[in-house]
Amino acid sequence: MGWSDSQDLLIYLERSGLFIRSLDAECRWFKYHGLFSAIMAENLRKLSEGAVLEVHARAARWYLTQSLYEEVVHHSIGCRDFTLAANTLNVWASRLVASGQLMTVERWSECIPFQRVVERPDLAIKIAYSLVFLRRERKLRPLLDLLRRNIDAGDLVHTTNPRVALSMAAVLEDDIPAAVALVDALQLHERDTDGFAAFEIGAASNLLSYRDIANGDFEGARKRLALARTASDRGGATFSGGYTLAMSGVCLIYQGQLREAIDRFRKAMAEESAHIDGSFASAALASCYIWALYEANELDAVEAVFARYHDNIAESVIPDFIALAHIAVSRTFDARGRPDKALEVLDEFEKIGHDSAWMRLIGMADWERVRRALIAGDIERACAIAAHIGSGKESNSDQWIALSEDLEGEALGRIRLAVHTLDVTTASNRIARELQRQPNRTYRQIKLHLMSAQLKRREGMHNAAHRSLRKAVQLAKPGRYVRCFLDEGEGVIQLLREAYQNIFGGATREDVDLDANQAFIEELLAASGTDLTRNPAKASRLPMQPLSDREKEMLIFLADGVSNKEMAQRLFVSENTVKFHLKNVYSKLGVVNRLQAINAARQLGFIG
Repeated sequence: MGWSDSQDLLIYLERSGLFIRSLDAECRWFKYHGLFSAIMAENLRKLSEGAVLEVHARAARWYLTQSLYEEVVHHSIGCRDFTLAANTLNVWASRLVASGQLMTVERWSECIPFQRVVERPDLAIKIAYSLVFLRRERKLRPLLDLLRRNIDAGDLVHTTNPRVALSMAAVLEDDIPAAVALVDALQLHERDTDGFAAFEIGAASNLLSYRDIANGDFEGARKRLALARTASDRGGATFSGGYTLAMSGVCLIYQGQLREAIDRFRKAMAEESAHIDGSFASAALASCYIWALYEANELDAVEAVFARYHDNIAESVIPDFIALAHIAVSRTFDARGRPDKALEVLDEFEKIGHDSAWMRLIGMADWERVRRALIAGDIERACAIAAHIGSGKESNSDQWIALSEDLEGEALGRIRLAVHTLDVTTASNRIARELQRQPNRTYRQIKLHLMSAQLKRREGMHNAAHRSLRKAVQLAKPGRYVRCFLDEGEGVIQLLREAYQNIFGGATREDVDLDANQAFIEELLAASGTDLTRNPAKASRLPMQPLSDREKEMLIFLADGVSNKEMAQRLFVSENTVKFHLKNVYSKLGVVNRLQAINAARQLGFIG
């Protein structure tokens, strides 16, 4: 109001009970009673529009001296001083974006004419960040056009170089190679800045760490992430800091250090919860934590973390994190006998892919459906799904492996399909090629050796199958990887049972490390539901699931050489029904033909 005795007057009014009350012990802040405030505001509007504008202008100037930026923006817009509003939002947005308060930036930027934004390249960049991370594709278009026209203008330190912001937009389009190309030329290691420039350096370093991880350069990724962590600290960027912690843990998972990754995630979630809980920063960290917990078979924790961070994960801008969490949780529900919930999560994952036009995610959802069908023994359905999956978008580099595609994706999906359909040539060639791609990628190597073991087993190459299984066990044992074995189905479990039997059965062993693997094999078999309290020598001969009386009867027919047609006549059912029952018998016994089923039935004592 421009008066000199306002403080005394406010205290007098408050003590007299005249429609205001103090908000703090120092009597610096006061608030009108709601109804009285509305009446006064209406009276002022009736008095003069100019008076309203003048009050807003005075308020904006006063709040600016107090660095209360939201009030400055509100009142400067109220008096139509859009230059002051833009300048203030530009300063304030540096903190808002770095801390993940993106919707605040979006809300106020919509109140400022676009021309005022155009005049401030640094403000345009900050608004673009917010809209990217909020996945506001339609609102982004005019800003991206502006930034692309000025792609090589300005300087990163003064937030006038748009390359990092444009790279984040490329991430939104799931074009990581293009995103990397935008920031690759920036000399990030030479920067020693703070504030928003430090936030951008941290974001760019995080992005380049993705490239290093995709190429199997884990040491390069470690150095990038160290730079990102330092930059995020300087910029007060809890937003990008969560991503840095997530990627550090991912590097450990890929290199066979699952337990170390879980410890790191658990500590980070506990330390950072006060800063990241309920914000976009939590999505990356929570997603990777879920994946690690799932791989360690800590399924209760998987469900708990997903329930807490579900909305943040589903709204994340990084497709890979969405994929890691949703596929791990879908498999968790399958493992716990809740296929309806598994499909619900998988359907949500696929819908996110469609809503954002992320074709890679849609493909990953389809390959997960193929895997589920193969594990259930429905090869016909698996082939039908696979036939309608388009080829994914690949990087120019043969080395490139996208972040989430060690969990599921086209390369592993096509190998698995070839193994189950006994397309030996395709499966062998693809496995050999993938094994050579990134031999230091331990997690992926475990999966490839397991698929090789399954292929050799289906070919009847028993010793070769167990050699591949031993390689997988030796790679997985230090980190205690569990679910990657169980996710491949009954064939792998049967091989584990046979390996366990060999430890106790006195069979000739090719590998002196077999006994050393006993505890880990026991852990895997216990996780599969195998009853290890029985005689270990008989453990591998236990059926995967109990056989029904009808299925035991059919085993007797098999041993007597009865044909499918004759079985149908004796049982008064169709020949297709006989085939259905036999398929279930083969699946439960972990065999693929009549002869193997007869041998297994004899071992189990069902036939003489």
